[in-house]
Amino acid sequence: MSGGLLKDCTVKKVPPNSDLSSRLVPIHAHDLKNNMWVLDDKSGVAGTVSDLKMSKTGKHGHAKFTYKLRMPHSGRAASAMHPGGDHLYQPVMEKLEI
Repeated sequence: MSGGLLKDCTVKKVPPNSDLSSRLVPIHAHDLKNNMWVLDDKSGVAGTVSDLKMSKTGKHGHAKFTYKLRMPHSGRAASAMHPGGDHLYQPVMEKLEI
């Protein structure tokens, strides 16, 4: 196992030079929901959204979304804040029963 993954994670083998962009769905921050999978901005690791909050701030009332991101594959967590129009990526997750 590499990259600090937990012991119960399986690494899926893909051929070299494979285009994996089809495994990511672009979304906006205002589309976020609790328990949704999204990629972390800094590490690029997939995590689930929790404690999602929307706040309208500023003179023009632009919504800002704050949330916690729990990344079970790496055992880490992060806090994030995005304006509603920010572009994020939702991974296409696949659960394998082995």
